[in-house]
Amino acid sequence: MTQDSKNIKHYIADEGKVFQRIYDGFNKLSKPLILGNELILGNIILNSNGDMLNAPIEDKIEYYEEVDAPERKSREEAIEEQEQNGTAED
Repeated sequence: MTQDSKNIKHYIADEGKVFQRIYDGFNKLSKPLILGNELILGNIILNSNGDMLNAPIEDKIEYYEEVDAPERKSREEAIEEQEQNGTAED
């Protein structure tokens, strides 16, 4: 991971990696949140369940980890997978 020398809140993941919020991986009801290969830190205003916090929390790079980038699927492959899993939207 590289920190931008002009903006200390901007991070770039290594080649083939993306950022994932660590705490989202512990929420059994949803998949971990994959954020892409660039990250700009700000303030956290929602908890992992989507509820508003009483006060914003300053975002920190320690809340994220680099993971292998997921394999990209074509639109048709994604739709077929959703239909097989019963998660396709009507």
